[in-house]
Amino acid sequence: MKQKAGLWIDHRKAVIVNIYDKKVEKLTLESTVEKQRGRINGIRSLAPFEDQMVLADDTQEKIFKDHIKKYYNLVCSKIRDAESLLIFGPGEAKIELRKFIENNFRSKKEIQIAAADRMTDPQITARVLRHFNINKTRE
Repeated sequence: MKQKAGLWIDHRKAVIVNIYDKKVEKLTLESTVEKQRGRINGIRSLAPFEDQMVLADDTQEKIFKDHIKKYYNLVCSKIRDAESLLIFGPGEAKIELRKFIENNFRSKKEIQIAAADRMTDPQITARVLRHFNINKTRE
């Protein structure tokens, strides 16, 4: 059974559309990744020594990278068997994920990257089906 997959991804959410011979399966994964922890509503705390309570930038970056690695591993576990893959989304996550796949899985997958804005789940599914020339009647 040949599998194709398309996914819309950013650092907070991934919508995966797996296409098997005659079946289309959609899955949404949420991430707990935060780029940087900020102050609440931009309001500065009145507590003394607030700057000492905030994690150093390099520590925050390490935490971010660890979370991203776990997130990308989870995404990859859902598309592992796909022979052909379309990755699209608004930011840099799509390029990071392609590099992650190439560096960690040494896969022979055909991976294509495309830019895309925010999309609804039906729009994502339609884009993936259109990319792989699949009629909606096969769902």
